[in-house]
Amino acid sequence: MSMDVYIVETQDGEWKEIVSTPFRRLMKRVPKIREGMIYLYGRPYVLDPKRMRRERYRKARTLYLREYEMRIQLWRENEPDPVDFFDAHSTPGSIGVTGETIKLYSKSEHLRRLVQPSTDWMITIVIVILAAVASGAIGYTLGLRGP
Repeated sequence: MSMDVYIVETQDGEWKEIVSTPFRRLMKRVPKIREGMIYLYGRPYVLDPKRMRRERYRKARTLYLREYEMRIQLWRENEPDPVDFFDAHSTPGSIGVTGETIKLYSKSEHLRRLVQPSTDWMITIVIVILAAVASGAIGYTLGLRGP
């Protein structure tokens, strides 16, 4: 059993935390993870397992016999790329793509048309009708010849 802690550091330096426990995941009280992204406070953030900080701890109610794991991920506000806990050189806007940019492009109709395949239904219907007529004509000619 593991507990996930998602932390978003605001521009003021305050931390907004979301704690995801197995019970909260079961009750659907935490944001869903879709395609490697999690949406916190209306903005998309990328989950990177390599940059997650893992802490192991033991609880008193299990008499310190069982070991639990807490995974922590930290982001700066409006930056989808996670921050390393031990990286002193990371600065806001270092990757050049902000959460607002990703949010804007995800709503873009032009991008949606590029990603989603389009099916020309008219050509498909014409091909199906021609195949049906051809198979009927073949069956009719074979039926006229007899055995």
